[in-house]
Amino acid sequence: MPRALQRYAAVSLFAGCGGMDLGAEQSSRAQVVWAIDNEHWAVETYKRNLGHHIVEEDITQVEVPDVPCDILLAGPPCQDYSTLWNHDGLKTARGNLFRQVARFLSELQPAAFVLENVPGLLSANRGAAWTLVRHALRSPTSFAGDDKGRPVRRSQ
Repeated sequence: MPRALQRYAAVSLFAGCGGMDLGAEQSSRAQVVWAIDNEHWAVETYKRNLGHHIVEEDITQVEVPDVPCDILLAGPPCQDYSTLWNHDGLKTARGNLFRQVARFLSELQPAAFVLENVPGLLSANRGAAWTLVRHALRSPTSFAGDDKGRPVRRSQ
């Protein structure tokens, strides 16, 4: 008798209307247990098509949830890294939202993560942005505090 495939618990950051989450779930290997985005209509679309496990909040204001997480899915805003936009990268608040990915990686400690972005991430800020983002992903605990460096507690 063939062994059943394991489904991994996934947490999704910057989920939008759920494109990455839908792909993960359609693979039959992942089930998104918690998601977050701050765009109202994207969240409403997500709820209609994927479920009500999404939270409509500002990720910088929410505690890391106490949920199982084998895989972290993240699609942080890419406009500030795009060569078609202003390419300001780290100079903007939106360009620094990758730090929230590091915060969730540090707290949830998933076995794997997927980070979606744009090729301009490599060249923004003359390469300094990619160096910092790569460091944050390799060593998320060093980026896991709030904007003042204080540790952030997990919600119950």
